[in-house]
Amino acid sequence: MMSELLRKEPSIAIGVPEHEADAAWAGAQISREMPTAPTGALTRGLRQKQAQPLLAQLQTRLKLAPETFEAISTALFETGERVLDESNIAFALETLFDFESIGSGRLKPIILVGASNEVRGGAAVALSHRLQRMGRTVAFYSFDHKQYERTSASYHAGLDILNVYSAEDCIEAVGAADFGDLCIIEASCLSAGQECPQSYTMLSRGLNAEIVYVHDGSRDALAPGLQDADISRMILSGRLDRLALGAVLDAAYKNSWAFSGYCSPKGIAYEATALTLAERLARAVI
Repeated sequence: MMSELLRKEPSIAIGVPEHEADAAWAGAQISREMPTAPTGALTRGLRQKQAQPLLAQLQTRLKLAPETFEAISTALFETGERVLDESNIAFALETLFDFESIGSGRLKPIILVGASNEVRGGAAVALSHRLQRMGRTVAFYSFDHKQYERTSASYHAGLDILNVYSAEDCIEAVGAADFGDLCIIEASCLSAGQECPQSYTMLSRGLNAEIVYVHDGSRDALAPGLQDADISRMILSGRLDRLALGAVLDAAYKNSWAFSGYCSPKGIAYEATALTLAERLARAVI
């Protein structure tokens, strides 16, 4: 056995050349590899795996088209938040859809199409009241494809309404409106069961108007005439169940429609935001 006097602890002599000192120090250390942290891709993959049951529930309850479901699912994982938190859903919807309210600065006439006469008319009245509270003067027209015997004026819900007999009469009446009025026309020419493409084309081109679709909360697909219509935005009216909400998201994503507000059953118009839509989607899934 070696005597304790002959044992030596590893040491570095003073005055030893620098490269030899480094070599001696390295030999005295224990070699350890640094732990590898999960990469962003791995973290996202784990989150996606954990969220699969929730995503399956989203698809099952809303019956989204594959393209819409894929786009929303991808957007939900862009942040590190919980997948179906309302704030995370709102972020995802805001990246995929446009939210543009009908404000006080617009000059082009607005034609409301879709839904039933009652729902569309209620949305037009609610929108007119909201714009008036914002300080905008509104000229209100109702076109029900020769429902009236002649063009006549009426008064409803505090609004003066001109009921026009034909598309030609509507164009003439809007052309005679006071400068600065925002003209709102609720038109039946593309309502379900009353599609009159000729009248619609005459109105949209003759007035150079913006077309806004009113969704009445039904689950049915869009009326055939609306597929080719130059619609830019959508107003939600009525109560949306899960399948109706899925149909709305599909239509907005497929056609690049902006959400421009929603009307309550009491006839009050609100601005549409990503958060309000996210609240509805969260309630539909959870």
